[in-house]
Amino acid sequence: MRANPAAVLAAAAFVAAMPALAAASSALPVAGVCDIARFGAVPGDAPQTRAIQSAIDACANAGGGRVLVPAGRWTTGTLILKSRIELHLAMGAVLRGSPSMADYPWLDRRLDDHNKSIAQAVVADPEKLAVNEAEGQRALIYARDVEDVAITGFGTIDGQGEKFWDEGFLTSGMGRPTTPRPRPWIWFRDAKQVTVRDVTLIDSPSYFLSFETSSDVDVDGVRIRAHPLSPNSDGIQIEGGRDYRIRGVSIRTGDDAIVLKSSNAPIEHVTISDSYLESDDSAFKFGTGSTHPIRHVRMSDVQIANTRIGIALFMKDGGAFEHLDIDGLSIVTGSRHRTDYPVYVDLDRRFPDSKLGAIRHVRIANARIETRGNLLFGGHPDAPIDDLRLENIDLTVATPVDTATLTGKPRGNAMLAGQVPGADFAPVSAHVTAGHVRALRIDGLRLHGAAADLGARAALALRQVDRVLLHDALISGGAPARPWLDDDGHGEIEVRDLALGQGWSQPED
Repeated sequence: MRANPAAVLAAAAFVAAMPALAAASSALPVAGVCDIARFGAVPGDAPQTRAIQSAIDACANAGGGRVLVPAGRWTTGTLILKSRIELHLAMGAVLRGSPSMADYPWLDRRLDDHNKSIAQAVVADPEKLAVNEAEGQRALIYARDVEDVAITGFGTIDGQGEKFWDEGFLTSGMGRPTTPRPRPWIWFRDAKQVTVRDVTLIDSPSYFLSFETSSDVDVDGVRIRAHPLSPNSDGIQIEGGRDYRIRGVSIRTGDDAIVLKSSNAPIEHVTISDSYLESDDSAFKFGTGSTHPIRHVRMSDVQIANTRIGIALFMKDGGAFEHLDIDGLSIVTGSRHRTDYPVYVDLDRRFPDSKLGAIRHVRIANARIETRGNLLFGGHPDAPIDDLRLENIDLTVATPVDTATLTGKPRGNAMLAGQVPGADFAPVSAHVTAGHVRALRIDGLRLHGAAADLGARAALALRQVDRVLLHDALISGGAPARPWLDDDGHGEIEVRDLALGQGWSQPED
């Protein structure tokens, strides 16, 4: 895909409008390295956008190389990465985004019809809608239609996000800012062979790392930190593309830590491993805005802590989640919210006329979970979840939330108008609930907790589930005469090797 000519001209005009910088022979690349200081950049609060961009352009014109940001505090507006460029932040280097929107040119973001409809539904106020559309066109670092690009080093990129948020936002933690801010922050679009390694990213005004319809992407050893109440501060966002490898990342954000959405194109072959995720919302989320398939996603050896929802699969927009393998998890929920869900799978319609999507072939294995919440798997009467497998799940429950008092359920975006609920399984009083599932296999379940905590719920609740196999389950605790199974009487259930602690009883026929 070729770059949008209007976007290129706009960015060029923006750079050309800055004060001229005298050319010097010392500004030529040295052994493939372009030190931004040699191109006139000076540390401090004044934006050095033109000098840094000159270093990028010089390296690109020489066939590629490393653009070095040395130790010190450097401020910049929008930077355009080129093919075969490595932006390297040395130890002690801090690259700060300018706090002024004037330093971020319009980048002509593609806004598909689906996202337009969502924006209009979310923001009825014309002024707020204008803000929503304006802020999604700008970024600190932008790379489109490039290949072999990288951001590396042990330095820091500081978004100075608080300077873009409304006064008092962090104390209230409600709604969203009503003034424009750059979004996303670091944006790779239609890029190939991308590496982001070792850098620390802090306080983005919005999304941190956004990849749109890109391929062959490595994110390795990256640290992402944001205030727990920071708005829309997704750590890593993937919107279409294939062959993503995320390893050794540590993310703590106010919004989703890692999110996959396929509003513009399918997503195929994503691996996430050896990482730590913490979020005030969802640690790992599929959706919303997924109109195309998301296939072949594997997560392994991931620790999730201090989060409202550990694993969230929200299918609302007619796409499909297929072949998801999640193996080797530690999940500890707990946030400022009323509810916790270690795993929440929800297939529904966003709007009355929305197409129903599909969720197929999901495996969650070898998970240790500590929570006050419950595991919820909700399909739709017209689109059951197909082939759900839970293997070796160790679930410890303490001071559980009274689910019977809850109304509604997470739908990916509760602000959206006109949502049509399917069967609402959130209030079902059980530690594991599955509704509208075709072929459910639970192979190895350990349920622990004090009798007072466990006895408030059934161990397992089934609603319109076909072909259930429960094998090798140990359910401890329990209240007197509390049935371990809450079943609506539908489907075939096969139980093998079930051990019940004192207080649990068999369900009545």
